[in-house]
Amino acid sequence: MRKAMTMVFLSFLLLLPLKAAQAQPVSHDKVIKISLRLEKTDVFFAYIEPDRYIYRKGNQEISGPKAKAAVLKEITTLSLTPETTSEQIVHLLQTTDFPSIKSMDIRMIDSDNHLYTWVWNQKG
Repeated sequence: MRKAMTMVFLSFLLLLPLKAAQAQPVSHDKVIKISLRLEKTDVFFAYIEPDRYIYRKGNQEISGPKAKAAVLKEITTLSLTPETTSEQIVHLLQTTDFPSIKSMDIRMIDSDNHLYTWVWNQKG
């Protein structure tokens, strides 16, 4: 019985780092700024290291803990990597929360201070 309890406890300890890593999906990035122009309004999301979150839709802006959930949702949904293309991002945005997207500008600075940029404008 004691051996079984020890195994359960050790299994729990092994899962702790995994849970901590999932809680901070942007921990490897210093800055992520996402600007979207939609048919009727503009949307802006930002994460700035170490713990600054901004969400703006139209003229309404929230920041800090209130904005954290919305910002992390979008950043997690996009799962940006240097190999991600603008077309992939736009397709994902159009099929999730932003079907009326007209333009996009995303800037990301990683922990090595590399700047990545994705820009897209609707044709026509």
